[in-house]
Amino acid sequence: MLGVFTHSHWCVMRVNLDIQSLRSFLKVAELGSFTRAAQALSLTQPAISQQIRRLEDLLGVELFCPR
Repeated sequence: MLGVFTHSHWCVMRVNLDIQSLRSFLKVAELGSFTRAAQALSLTQPAISQQIRRLEDLLGVELFCPR
C-alpha cells in the first residue's frame, strides 16, 4: 500500500515537517546565517530556505528580513 496515508499519518508527517522547520528557524536565528545553519543541521542551504518559507507560509509572516 505504498503511497496510501490515513489522516493520522498525514498529521504526523505535517507535525514532523513543522518541527524540522522550527529547528531550522532556531538554528538560523542562533547562527545568523542560512548557510551556517544548513551546515550545523547537515542540510543544504536550499532545504533550510524551503523550511523557513514553509514556516512563513504557515504563520503568514516574514520571519527574517533581507539584508
